[in-house]
Amino acid sequence: MQELEKDPEAYHYIEVMACPGGCVGGGGQPIPTTDRIIAKRIAGLYGIDDDATIRRAHENPLAKEFMEQYISSLSAERQQQLQRFE
Repeated sequence: MQELEKDPEAYHYIEVMACPGGCVGGGGQPIPTTDRIIAKRIAGLYGIDDDATIRRAHENPLAKEFMEQYISSLSAERQQQLQRFE
């Protein structure tokens, strides 16, 4: 928030995530009736993640191909605009 206050026009889009129990218990998910249900969902997602072959976006072959074929052809300034995250 301090960076935003310094230069609010530097940002085109700001995403705030503060769902109880993380995204598993928040927006776009079925409304949980108990904390136990949220805990089971969290455990299930961690299990899926543990078993996944690709666990990080930058290791995904399709993402790598996209970066090589599209993003790398853009100017450095445009690359930074599209890839900026904090």
